[in-house]
Amino acid sequence: MSFEESETRHKTANRNDVCPCGSGKKYKKCHWAEDETVISAEAKVREEAAKVALEEENAKAEAEGTTGDASTKASAKKQNQSASSLAAKGRAQARPTNLPRRGAV
Repeated sequence: MSFEESETRHKTANRNDVCPCGSGKKYKKCHWAEDETVISAEAKVREEAAKVALEEENAKAEAEGTTGDASTKASAKKQNQSASSLAAKGRAQARPTNLPRRGAV
């Protein structure tokens, strides 16, 4: 099972749809758990590769004489991207809590 197959199947099929493999079962009963495992494993591999690349970049910058500028720029860029992605999804604002029910007031 390749990552590309799992990813395309995961993107195209909803959990309650018929599985694209043709078994006739629902996707959640057939390949969903397997696809989730493959996708999460690939995400961990990519995350580790990014960490290694950042460490190499920091070591290279330190060897050149710049002290941590690359790491601070990279971490600031990552924080900006995460904040902008949250804002784009509408999750950046805190939700109000303890609101009364509609008919209670």
